[in-house]
Amino acid sequence: MDDKLIEQLNLWHEKSKHRQIIETLEQLPASELTYTLKNMLGRAYNNISDYGKALDILLSESTAGAEDPLWNFRVGYAYYYGKEYEKALPYFQKSAALGDSTAKNFEEWCVQELKNKMEQPPTNDGADLDKKWFDFTSQFVDKLSNNENDWNALSEHEQELAALWKLEMDMYNGGFLQFFCNWGTACYGHAVRALMRLKATESLAIIQKQYEIIEHLEDNKEIEKLWDIPNYLTDAEQHEISEVLDVQYWDNKDQIIEKTFTVYADLMDNNEGNTERKSTLNQIAWSFSSEAYTDAALFDEEVMQYQKDIFGSAERWNPNEIVLDASAVQIQYEAWIMKPSDLLENERLISEDEDIFDGEADDEGYQVEIVAQFKADNGENFSALEFLMKAHNQQANKELGDHVFFEGIAEEPTEVDGVPTYYIACGS
Repeated sequence: MDDKLIEQLNLWHEKSKHRQIIETLEQLPASELTYTLKNMLGRAYNNISDYGKALDILLSESTAGAEDPLWNFRVGYAYYYGKEYEKALPYFQKSAALGDSTAKNFEEWCVQELKNKMEQPPTNDGADLDKKWFDFTSQFVDKLSNNENDWNALSEHEQELAALWKLEMDMYNGGFLQFFCNWGTACYGHAVRALMRLKATESLAIIQKQYEIIEHLEDNKEIEKLWDIPNYLTDAEQHEISEVLDVQYWDNKDQIIEKTFTVYADLMDNNEGNTERKSTLNQIAWSFSSEAYTDAALFDEEVMQYQKDIFGSAERWNPNEIVLDASAVQIQYEAWIMKPSDLLENERLISEDEDIFDGEADDEGYQVEIVAQFKADNGENFSALEFLMKAHNQQANKELGDHVFFEGIAEEPTEVDGVPTYYIACGS
């Protein structure tokens, strides 16, 4: 691969010259478009909002990209901004499971968009019931995600409801193989327990048959990851799982939604009314750059224009919304620096990186996690404008690599030394 070409493409990407990337790559013979170059071409089409073209390119590498968190993220991104949230969700789930922290935010936003979709006035009682079930079960998926997918952080009933949500979402999207390869044996076990508790006998029998078909691969040492499983199934086994049993699951009459409300009634009563509106910071788009701002009005105009460029309007941007009710906060972010003096006065490295300068730097410098603390101008709280501007300026003198696109913050901060701390997640 031509390293100079890759370097040039990345430079154009940083400068938002996405059409130049497209023109350059589309002039190459098809035989020279490697997996990496197709990923960069798909990203460029995403960045000019041609999501259909991005999907055509990215999905042509679905086999090579199956275990690539970045490829899964970019496919999910194209579906998400194409407003196909049901299709976007499993790709963000897969990317997050493979370690992409940014994908977790998009996973949450997909869930919220699907909730919002269900909140439209129902045309019948069934639609209203579907929405109610989705709201109820998805909160335990959120809890699992917020605890780094540690099932032990959930109670037994919460485990069952989170697994049931994953089962239903994947079974009606990609089927049993998508469900099992995304979430594994533990999730399958919790889902089985949920169906047993619901007395959903048809659904239970179907997924148990599907599991029995793949169970013989359990001791196959050539299988390194769950998504290798489909490659080791015979055509007959694939047909039985996906063409016969998946269809039977879709047609079963177990009334899972209705039974959920009856069986888990106590848990539902304890969790009603817990959903909150997503804040401005988790609705907008923004790109961090090396330009520092001293004029808040100018920064506000820049952010507003960016929303218009990305979404077609600035309605998502509410600069005056009080987003953080604290007199001081910390942000944590990843960057590359060359020397200790690159840290600003209000910054420090996380404890794991304190000795990093004792070693040799990479070509880009030292990759570190930085914690920065800043105070609210009014001594009480932060507006969306103040927080985003300060977070932007904090990183302006750093190299952020390919991850420059702001992807929101957690709804609840982590307490570090008594100060609310937010991880700044950035995508590429």
